[in-house]
Amino acid sequence: MSPENRRRLADRVAKAAEASLAAQNYVSPVDVLVGIGWLDAGAVKRLPTPCLCPVLRCHAFWDAGFDVGLGDAVNGFLVQDQVPTWAAVEEWLHHAPLKSYPNSA
Repeated sequence: MSPENRRRLADRVAKAAEASLAAQNYVSPVDVLVGIGWLDAGAVKRLPTPCLCPVLRCHAFWDAGFDVGLGDAVNGFLVQDQVPTWAAVEEWLHHAPLKSYPNSA
């Protein structure tokens, strides 16, 4: 992928994530994929409910940064952290799953 296309994709992902965060106070990978048009929202509605459980959670606090977690409130979190900026959220969302599931890379 060219540097320009990589930048454009990163911008699209950030906008989709920000829109999801504003609408529902968390971001899931499914939300981002639908937001950038790589996953059809209609197909998502046809998936069984367990497939839609948000795995990556991100909650924003206007003065305290972002709470991020790998898991959910019902089943518990494997990893949780608080980061100060959206750039740190993106970094965390990239590295936390790889640390917890190293064979998935």
